[in-house]
Amino acid sequence: MFKKFLLIIFLLIILASTAFYYFLDETYKNISTKNILFVIDDIHQNDEKPIFLLSQFFPDANKLQFIFINEEISILRKRAKTKTLLQLYSEYETDKKIELIKKDIEGLFDNTITIDCFINIDKNIFKDFFKLFDENINQNLLNNITDKTNYYNYVYSTIKIIKNTVNNINRTKLFKLLLFIKHNKINTDIELKNLLYLIKLQKISIVFADIPIIQNKKRIEIDTKYKNNIVQLLINSYRSNSFLNNKTIIEVLNASNTNRIASKAANKLIENGFDVFNWSNSKNKIDNTLIIDLINNEEEALKIRKLFNCGEILILPAPKNFADMTVLIGQDCNISDKFDIKPKQPNI
Repeated sequence: MFKKFLLIIFLLIILASTAFYYFLDETYKNISTKNILFVIDDIHQNDEKPIFLLSQFFPDANKLQFIFINEEISILRKRAKTKTLLQLYSEYETDKKIELIKKDIEGLFDNTITIDCFINIDKNIFKDFFKLFDENINQNLLNNITDKTNYYNYVYSTIKIIKNTVNNINRTKLFKLLLFIKHNKINTDIELKNLLYLIKLQKISIVFADIPIIQNKKRIEIDTKYKNNIVQLLINSYRSNSFLNNKTIIEVLNASNTNRIASKAANKLIENGFDVFNWSNSKNKIDNTLIIDLINNEEEALKIRKLFNCGEILILPAPKNFADMTVLIGQDCNISDKFDIKPKQPNI
């Protein structure tokens, strides 16, 4: 009798597990694009600026996109004094702070998106939170998200902004994740089905993007010239084409301490079918090569990274005149002397 009882319990556990994973799969199939606002604070330092990251899940593309939102950007309002996102965040009442800042950010993008939920988290817990999904996630990546202090120069720092691939996540971490949120200082309204989706992600591409900004009347604002590109980026449809010919047009800047490396890199790119319209030295020096993808052409950006066997990728939806991508050569790039010759004149 007792054995039969144990057998029934065992079968019930199997059925429950099967139903749970079926529910998880159905949840994953039916989920749509989700926009989650990360507000990253440092509870140990009151004078530390919060970091605003708009996280977007695109299930069809198996893509997780993070957009940096400058905390000094101005929120323009009729019949009210213009204030920065940081000023508003510090002035809002605690119980309404997140909800109001969500509306401000939606308005910043002309309400083309809706922020579905938020995660307000301490910067150190933020790192541990992402390690739950992939223990081998790039530590430099997490450090440079949370330790970014100068927004205007972060492109030229040693920041690791990458299109990274996360390994398949173990579903059994769901309960560990729920306990982590419960026992840490995380304020969130994220639903269980979204957590289930996170657990289900397989080899997802993590993309980091920046929004073009300008200074207008001592205010930081979104550059309206690229508003359409930004909207397309937000809905995952942005792809600008080179406007001069069918080749990707490159600008190469030497941001390392190695002499003549810009000319080597330029010639290597030309030899491999790219057009290089400018090669020169950068005033800023960086450790890690950075490929600034101005037209959101992942295939071409990855070709460049593979060509030099280095380089991290940043999406910036604001192509300059005569450039589709800018390659900042850092200290990590070692180019063979074979390419130490005068670059051919590009066809422009």
